[in-house]
This record gives sequence, C-alpha cells and structure tokens, in this order.
Amino acid sequence: MKKYIVINLVFIFLTVTAYSDEKESCEEKESNTKVERTKKARKADSEFWDLIHGTKNYQNFNKVISKLTKAYNEDPTDVYTIAHIGFANMWAVSEGSRLGVTNNNNTLQYLQNAEQAFKLANSFAPNEPRILGFLGYARLSLGLATQNIDLLRKGQANVNRSVVLWPEWAHFGAAYGPDVYAPFNTPEFKKALAHYWNTLDVCANTTVSRTNPDFISYLAQETLVGRDRACWDSWIAPYNLEGFFLIMGDALVKAGKTEVALIIYNNAKLLKQYDSWPYRKLLESRISNVDLNVKRFREKTLPGQVRDPESGLISATKIPCSICHRGDSDKYFERPKWVGKRANEYLVPF
Repeated sequence: MKKYIVINLVFIFLTVTAYSDEKESCEEKESNTKVERTKKARKADSEFWDLIHGTKNYQNFNKVISKLTKAYNEDPTDVYTIAHIGFANMWAVSEGSRLGVTNNNNTLQYLQNAEQAFKLANSFAPNEPRILGFLGYARLSLGLATQNIDLLRKGQANVNRSVVLWPEWAHFGAAYGPDVYAPFNTPEFKKALAHYWNTLDVCANTTVSRTNPDFISYLAQETLVGRDRACWDSWIAPYNLEGFFLIMGDALVKAGKTEVALIIYNNAKLLKQYDSWPYRKLLESRISNVDLNVKRFREKTLPGQVRDPESGLISATKIPCSICHRGDSDKYFERPKWVGKRANEYLVPF
C-alpha cells in the first residue's frame, strides 16, 4: 500500500477554502432520554482518558481503540464511545506517527476509521460542535491524502459549522496548522492569526487589546460550565490555556510582533497550574529566545516534517495535542459528572 505522509491535521485548511460554503443536513436524532452506559464502555472510556492525559497507556493507541470498539459492539448507540473511537484514531495520526508508534503505512486506515466514527457520531448528534469539528478535520486530512475533492468540501463545511456553533472552542482549530505552514506575509497566515485573536475576544467577552493583551483582568471570568469553559483549564485539558498562550505567542513571533508575543507568553504564568505544566520550561525558553525565534519560526516547514519543539511551532512537533491535554487532571479538577455516566447526555455544550 502506498505510504501516506502524515500531514498536520489542520494544515489542509489552506488548500480547500474554495469549498467552504456547503452545509450538510442531518436528521436530528438527539434524545432527551437518559441512557446508561455499559460497564465495558465506562472502562474503555477510563483508558481513553488515561491516553489523552498521558498518565497511563500513553502511546498505546491500538489497545485503547480495541477496547472502545468492543464497547461499541456491545452498544452501538453510545455516542461517546463512537466519538472516542474517532478521537483515538486521530490521536494516533497526530502524535503517534511522529513518535514512531504509528506506522505511516497505517495512517490512511486511521484516518478512514476516524472519519467513519465521527460520521456515525454526527448522525446521532448533528449539532455537537466538537464532533462536527473533528469530522471536518478527519475529512480534510483524508480528502487531501486521497485527492478526494468531495471530502475536502464536506470537511471544510463541517469545520465552518463548528465555528458558528461554538466559537470559543473552534476558532483555535481554524488557526492551528496554517500558522505553521503559511508564510508569515501571506493572507492565509494573517487569517490564522486573526482566529487566535478571535479566540481571545470571545473568551474575554470583549475586544482584547492588540498591543497589550495582558489577560490578568479577565481571569475572574474563569468557569467550568457553559460555552466559555472551552477557554479555560479543565479536567479535559488541564493546561488548555497555558498551551494556547504558547501557541498564539509563537504565531505572533513569526509575525515579527515580539513585544506583543512576550505579553501573551507571560499570560501563561498567571495561571494556577502553571508551575506543574510539563511544558513550562519550553515556554520560558521561548521568552529567552524570542528574537532568535523570529527567523526559526519563519523557516519553511514541509507537510509531514517533524520539528523540534525548541525551534518549531507546536503543531508541527511531536506534542501538538499533549501540550494542552497531558497532565494529572484529577489532582486539580473534579471529574465532570457527565464523563462516562451516560451515552447521550451533555452532547451540546450550552
């Protein structure tokens, strides 16, 4: 089988903006009926979160996928299990292949599995923004790998819809990748940077200063409920905001806005969990080397190329997901009551 180069999942946004207008229609299948999950599903889910947080089973994608699949076979209506099969397959592509755990020969199969899982989950929950977003990422990646224009068009429509439904969560996905691959002086890069600013604006509930984006005055808005919870650290992503500030700071450095980047970088130090963040030294290195990194971050990065986290933007490194998700969530956050409890509850985050 042809070897497919692993491409950053969001880079393909640059390729398919011409196909962004179509919207898919799905029959509404969400139900208010509470459905208990099977014991097998709850156990598989626990191992899934261990994988995401890097506490156990890290890099053991296939084991987690296998257990989730067995849980699905026992209850093929469990939306969380279906979606997590998709997430685990995407994780195998985005981090596994770069770590040498996922064989590039299997990349296409992982993408196909992810697309099918998210498509099925979307049929049960057509208005769930995260499922829509990741269905889009899978379709864009798969469409590019197979040169399937229809998948590219549908994928972009899915992503666009997720931004409309949950901008606090989805603006980030529209930027993460184009910030690496688009040259700094192109419209594509400027759009990516605008998505990062849009993330700050919707999370601060105001227009954040483009010259002095000190976030300290907005920290009182921190929440673990509703749409705005996507803006903050949480059990799902214990270093969500730390990672975001590093990633956005990198984009500003690439743009040559080093003074503003330093303010964004230093915002991460305002957060309660900063001292336990596994990547805090990486951020501090960014601050020390901010001028040097302008040239580094502007170096051309090819699709599939793995960059050193010290000298490359994060979505092209081995830690594009771990930078926000890796950590002992239970130490700092109470596990949300909805995690693992029911198969069709809390799908839409409103």
